[in-house]
Amino acid sequence: MTISLAARSRQPSPALASHVYSGATSRQPVTFQGLFGWLHTNPSVPAADVAILLCPAVTRDGLDSHFAMRVLADDLAATGTPVLRFNYPGTGDSADIADTTFDHEVTFTAWLQSVAAAADWLRATTGAKRLILGGLRFGATIAALAAEPRGDVAGLLLLAPVLRGKSYMRQLWIEAGSLRGAAGKSQQTLDLNELHFDKGSIRLIEQIDLRKLNP
Repeated sequence: MTISLAARSRQPSPALASHVYSGATSRQPVTFQGLFGWLHTNPSVPAADVAILLCPAVTRDGLDSHFAMRVLADDLAATGTPVLRFNYPGTGDSADIADTTFDHEVTFTAWLQSVAAAADWLRATTGAKRLILGGLRFGATIAALAAEPRGDVAGLLLLAPVLRGKSYMRQLWIEAGSLRGAAGKSQQTLDLNELHFDKGSIRLIEQIDLRKLNP
């Protein structure tokens, strides 16, 4: 099962902005391997044998969608499906990459490794037999890449995924340049807000093409 929504918006819709948390879903802060996340469950509903792992977007996309992803996790968990949201190493409330067990030489590799760790933790904690991996924008791309080598993924929930890494990196270079007062690529590494993309990460991201990913 693959759901892909191409539309995106910087502003929350009126319906989303007025969403009232019903309290049916339990949100539990969790940590594992230096990562921080939130486990959403509904104790009043029998747990499903499928759990959902949501991979967040990064940079401005991640900030703009934080509330929406929390609401999505609540709504999905209300049906009895456990949902885990988490921060990649070096982002949000997770530990710096150098302080985790993940490959801190290449940021992007560490992010992929952290998705695998989150998926394993989610299955072990909830007893789920299968997983649905999902995410928004570059988080959706990471989810699709992390799902490919696994045999326990029942489906993907991809919201406006980044299809071509080269185009995405070009977008980030322009965004970083505009913040510095000059557009375009000017160095081999990219610093954008709190994120640092090293040369290895940039090279790997530019090679991504979800259109060629094995189903």
